[in-house]
Order: sequence, then structure tokens, then C-alpha cells
Amino acid sequence: MAELHDQLDGATEAVLVAVSPGQRFVEVLSGAEARTRLPDRGAKLAVMSMVASFKEGDLLGGLLSGLRMLADQAGGRRRAH
Repeated sequence: MAELHDQLDGATEAVLVAVSPGQRFVEVLSGAEARTRLPDRGAKLAVMSMVASFKEGDLLGGLLSGLRMLADQAGGRRRAH
């Protein structure tokens, strides 16, 4: 997974979310810059929310909710002055 993340354009600012329901696997990987805006605690909360929805059989709702939480935690893109 880390190798895949490292191949992304702008990997230091990227967040990769991998979900494999059949394997009961959820992982969030973030680059160094992304981690300043999305701390591990925020990512863990989003994963916990996704897993709770997945257990109820709501894959799409869990993904949408988790991605929304990650986006809210990260906030808006910072603009250069």
C-alpha cells in the first residue's frame, strides 16, 4: 500500500484510502504534508465510522461518511499569498 501511495503525483500532500470489504480491511495512508492537516487521530475516527457502517452492510454510506470526515478534518486547501 505504501508503495502505491508513494507513486501518486504529489504523494506528500496525498491521502490514500483503501477498502477491501471481503478481506475486512480499511487503511488510510497520508503523506508528510497531508499529515499536518489530517492528524492520525482524525483518520482513525473516520476509519472507525466507516467500519461501523460496513458492519451494518452500508458500504457506500460508510465510504461517503468517512471521506466527508477526512475532508472536514483536513479543512480547505491553503492558498499561497
